[in-house]
Amino acid sequence: MRTTVTVNPCIDLTVRVPGRRMGELNLVDDSRTDICGKGVNVSVVLRALGMATIATGISFDGDDARLAEHLEAHTICRRFAVAHGNIRTNIKLVDEETGAMTEINHRGHSVGQPVINQYLRELR
Repeated sequence: MRTTVTVNPCIDLTVRVPGRRMGELNLVDDSRTDICGKGVNVSVVLRALGMATIATGISFDGDDARLAEHLEAHTICRRFAVAHGNIRTNIKLVDEETGAMTEINHRGHSVGQPVINQYLRELR
């Protein structure tokens, strides 16, 4: 069993626009959201390769159900400590004419020592 760690998961909101115009109105052609985070992404790839994996880290109660559903869909075990708040959202703006992507990433929430201690107990 492989263990991955994601202490700052995210929701990527990818929007596609036909030619990005800074300072002007841009209409979205298509959009999608993906649950991400380095450890979460690694767990998904490991499962796709047939390996058992457990995803650990810190999640947030406002979106924890979405993270749980994503991991369950990939049959990945999970052990997350849960803090108050929402998982950070990152915006990926894709210019369909040039293929260029602009990223706008939130830093994420800080968590208190009780949540860190809970995570360390889960990790053990």
